[in-house]
Amino acid sequence: MVFEYGNPSRRNELADQLMGQIVPLCLPLYGCEVIQKVLHTIKPDQRVRLASELDGQVLRCVRNQNGNHVIQKGIHNIPAD
Repeated sequence: MVFEYGNPSRRNELADQLMGQIVPLCLPLYGCEVIQKVLHTIKPDQRVRLASELDGQVLRCVRNQNGNHVIQKGIHNIPAD
C-alpha cells in the first residue's frame, strides 16, 4: 500500500531498501506483485538502479511465470537509454 498511496519520499526510501533483493523477490507470486508496483511508482533513476540487478538474471526470470511479469513491467517502465 505504501507504494500505491504513500508519499514519494517514503516510496523512494523503501525502494532503496529493496536493493540487493530484486531477483529473489520477483520469483514468488506476492513478491512479483510488489516489485511490479515498485517499478511503476518510483522515480525513473531508481527504476534503472533496481533493474540493473536483473542484469545476468533475465533468462532465469523469464523462465519463471512471476519473474516474467517483472521483466515485462520493466520493459514498459524503464527508459531505454
